[in-house]
Amino acid sequence: MHVLALAKTKGGVGSTTLAACLAVEASRHHKRVGILDCDPQRSLERWWHTRAGEAQLGLGDRRLELVEHERHLDDTLSKARASKFDVLVIDGPPGNIDVTALIIEAADFILIASQPSPLDVGAMDAVVDVARESGKPYAFILTRTKPNAVATPEAGDFLSTLGEVLKDPKSGDLLEIGDRTGYSAAMLRGATLPEVEPKGKAPGEISKLWDAIDAKLRKAAKAAAKARVA
Repeated sequence: MHVLALAKTKGGVGSTTLAACLAVEASRHHKRVGILDCDPQRSLERWWHTRAGEAQLGLGDRRLELVEHERHLDDTLSKARASKFDVLVIDGPPGNIDVTALIIEAADFILIASQPSPLDVGAMDAVVDVARESGKPYAFILTRTKPNAVATPEAGDFLSTLGEVLKDPKSGDLLEIGDRTGYSAAMLRGATLPEVEPKGKAPGEISKLWDAIDAKLRKAAKAAAKARVA
């Protein structure tokens, strides 16, 4: 099982929307996907319940499985591991470093979302410290970016001093998730923007991001297998 954790220091960066989009994208690649919502607001969990009731959207071939919470997070994570999903997507909480440390420890790869603003990129220290201490691979993705905004490459340059910033392997350009109101509107329906606007720009954004993450997860799995043999 490949475990992807979305970690954050502060809220409002769009990581829950990103978690939903990536889970759906993984399911499109014929993966058995589980989702675990570790944010006290349970936004991803509510989205899942909404999705389950929206039969008219025709999303039956993109089934996602919700990991129900046990009393303690350790028990919840153990249950998730026992479920043997192909991919488990964990949405972490803002501001709770103890919980963040637990989900990072369970992860194969950590994705850290940040808006390209001084307040967001300046709030990375705590979660980066935990990711570094874990020894797990991690990388940043810029979210809610504006077209041709100077702040986006500047934020990318700053984050690159803290770790890897995901890039398109073909063009070398920063991967980024655009600031589109459609993302939120789709979430309210239990869907994702690539599903409701398949001819828009969002499907390309999410597809490229998933491809980059899938490669990271595969690499981490190979490294872990070699370590076990050694």
